[in-house]
Amino acid sequence: YINMSSRVKTPDYYTTLLSRYLFDNLGGIKVFKQEKPSKVMEESYIVVNCLPINYNSVIKEFSMNINIHIPTLNMGLADQRSFNDLTSEICDLIPFERGVEKDGLRLSEESFFISEISSPLKDSDETYFINISVKVYS
Repeated sequence: YINMSSRVKTPDYYTTLLSRYLFDNLGGIKVFKQEKPSKVMEESYIVVNCLPINYNSVIKEFSMNINIHIPTLNMGLADQRSFNDLTSEICDLIPFERGVEKDGLRLSEESFFISEISSPLKDSDETYFINISVKVYS
């Protein structure tokens, strides 16, 4: 018998967990783990990555990023409507962090909360992206 809850969970474990959840719940948008694709994408996509985890603390708290990439409009501008729609969908799935409440999105044994949302930024692949910072508690 292997007690899976006692095994060390790596950043890749959490990235896979959150990526699958978003893919399953956002109508099939492409979701990539850790890094964006090398070729330019013609449609919107998401990249999920996990920042380093400190395994020396008793309470594990760490951060992840959900980066929403959306192609530019014909005039080279950010598509605000698409950003608002997709950001709202994600906010419906993952609650905002509120004080000491620990009733976030439960995946496995962890709680996921949105902590910050950036403004659209232009990326090197001619998309704009928004970064959604996610706090994870285990």
